[in-house]
Amino acid sequence: MNGAARGLVFGCLAVAAATGCVVQGPVEVEALVADGQGSMERGVTTLQTVTDLYAGTGSEFDVVGGLMLTFDFVFTTMTTGDYTYPQMVEEGRRGARNALNLRLSANPLTGVYESEDFDTFLYLTVFSNVEKAWAFFRDDLGDDSGATQDHGLVGLYGSQVLSSLLPVPITPGNDNAAYVSIGDVFYTLRVHDQEGIPLAMSQGVIAHEFGHRIFFHNVIVDNAFEAWKTIFANVEVDQQNPQAATQQNSRGQIIMRGLDEGLADVFAVSMVGTGHFTEDSFIDSASSLTGGWSDQAAFRDLEGDFATFVTFEQMQDDVDNDLPFQCGRIPAVGEEIDGLANEVFNPYCLGVLLARTVYEAAGRSPEVMRRDFAPRILPALQETGRRVAAESAAQEVFKFEPEYLLDAIAQQLAADDRASFCAVVKDRFSSLTSAGVIPTCP
Repeated sequence: MNGAARGLVFGCLAVAAATGCVVQGPVEVEALVADGQGSMERGVTTLQTVTDLYAGTGSEFDVVGGLMLTFDFVFTTMTTGDYTYPQMVEEGRRGARNALNLRLSANPLTGVYESEDFDTFLYLTVFSNVEKAWAFFRDDLGDDSGATQDHGLVGLYGSQVLSSLLPVPITPGNDNAAYVSIGDVFYTLRVHDQEGIPLAMSQGVIAHEFGHRIFFHNVIVDNAFEAWKTIFANVEVDQQNPQAATQQNSRGQIIMRGLDEGLADVFAVSMVGTGHFTEDSFIDSASSLTGGWSDQAAFRDLEGDFATFVTFEQMQDDVDNDLPFQCGRIPAVGEEIDGLANEVFNPYCLGVLLARTVYEAAGRSPEVMRRDFAPRILPALQETGRRVAAESAAQEVFKFEPEYLLDAIAQQLAADDRASFCAVVKDRFSSLTSAGVIPTCP
């Protein structure tokens, strides 16, 4: 860039916030960036898709402040089933939000945008992480579903409440990032309970959350939305006490949540290149309110003890492990259990099992997972969604069994990879292969 052009650019940058001068990508910013070894470090990265850096807008997604998701729509319309997917997204994004309050300026020597407080640094890192995850799924894995085609929304320091009449958060306001299908939005929550890299600033965690969007669009939105809607018909709400919502949790619903978590881990490991992508985030602090972060890191580590020994058969009963929490039990076929889903079964247990299955089939190599397995999972998700729709319609209840996904993945893999995958499936899901319900893995 010549001196005259540099002076014009810097003149615009210096007064951008005050004059409305729009800063568009590509633009260099300071943020946490991947260090090439599965962790993050402070550095400079280029935002490619931002259309107004100060407003948080982009060509693929926007970032807004304090987005509040209420479940009014769930308790009214969604329990009746009388809505479309676009209506659900519109309602989910209707909640109150705040303008971004950014303290941001360009370094006059380098032109790099630097933050003047933590919240702005978080914003720049989140924008970078979401942008990179978006490109990974679209360009590297070949996703062409609404997950990478529909305009996205990220709520910085968002919250979820059961009712706008009683706006009491139902999720902790700290240390997390999440994808919420109602609204098709991502949330980042505040940080103050652990010593590691904040979850919302971790590239692996954001890749995991984007994986949920990939799963929901490919399986549910594209193929099985009508079947998925029946889940909410079982929600019962005490209007005098909205926080006392209960639900009958079908086997299919619980298994779907677990497999969704597992594939999100597969995608995260494939993107960041390590089987323990949460290790640098899940670190207990001396003043931790909840604790257990280090235990969670060990639990989610694909090289850890739990991932090494767990099988699907153990999940038919309560899995016996040495962790300070238990998995619970997957309901039998046709069984329904009253209570909130996380009180019935910990979906991360099944998720770790599925992720370890793919990881082991790939020779415990994240690079092989990324190259040979992850791209083949996307068409498998489409086939899984079609089967969920057909089985649910035939039995008039939401149906989702592990074999739907396992068989679909096996069908998509190249011959050598299929043989490796089926060998692990026979070991980890022996009751299913013995029953002959995974025909591609006889």
